[in-house]
Amino acid sequence: MKPISPHTLLCESCGYLLEGLIESPGEFADGNAAQNLAPPGNCPECGRPIATSLPTHRTGTDWQKFYHHANFQKRYGITAWLRTAWSMRHPKRTFDQLRIENKSSRWLLAINLLIAGAILIDPLVGALVGDPSRGGHARDVIAQLAITGVVWIALACIGAGLLFSLTALEVFGIRFISRQRGWRLTPQAAWQIVSHASYGWILFATLPMLAMALLYSILVLFNVAPNGTFSIAPIYPDPISWPVVIQGGLVVGGLVLGLFTFESLVYIGVRRCKFATALPDK
Repeated sequence: MKPISPHTLLCESCGYLLEGLIESPGEFADGNAAQNLAPPGNCPECGRPIATSLPTHRTGTDWQKFYHHANFQKRYGITAWLRTAWSMRHPKRTFDQLRIENKSSRWLLAINLLIAGAILIDPLVGALVGDPSRGGHARDVIAQLAITGVVWIALACIGAGLLFSLTALEVFGIRFISRQRGWRLTPQAAWQIVSHASYGWILFATLPMLAMALLYSILVLFNVAPNGTFSIAPIYPDPISWPVVIQGGLVVGGLVLGLFTFESLVYIGVRRCKFATALPDK
């Protein structure tokens, strides 16, 4: 028996080898030809209809449809990006539609990581020691804006790079776990999953900012501010003020909630795609 490849047809529920149960599996790989063929029956192991395990049964997310559309233009890309983000509120349905293919996930992952990186590092622009945009108010306004912009872009790329490292580690982790459990999670599937789950990284960067903005709004509008201190000596000798605790808690809580969103989406994606078959390379 030939080795199981990313293109070998398996049942998406139980992983049963279906390749030999279809006389002409190549015909079913062609969506147009498949319309004229009879349904190929059910999985002998679990009874799932074989047609629902065919790679063409996965119609693709809005981003994947946009990527392969002839009009690959920015104005359509924004709509596809937003529609894909909105679809993640129903992750099971979205990952059931996810096509297992190469390339289409790269731009989505890059865009989401750059957005998350830009939001994440924004409070650091002009605040780090050695930052050329720090304390440059005496310069020409245009020059100062240009320097700040360059610093902001550089830090955003660094932030995106750090998030990409975590994402790559996630891919390694889910593929390792899948091998341990006997799943066939292909590299294409793993990267498609984390790319669509990377909307969680945007929440990871945004939620702490929103929490801090909410706290600031309450302080300004209602003039309500916590006061007092408490001590955790001997762990930390100095008294800690409640405002610091609340602010730190909001930041950490937002980061944790965003990370939990990313990990939850990855978990659901792995469960829905653990035996999914990749489309033939074009």
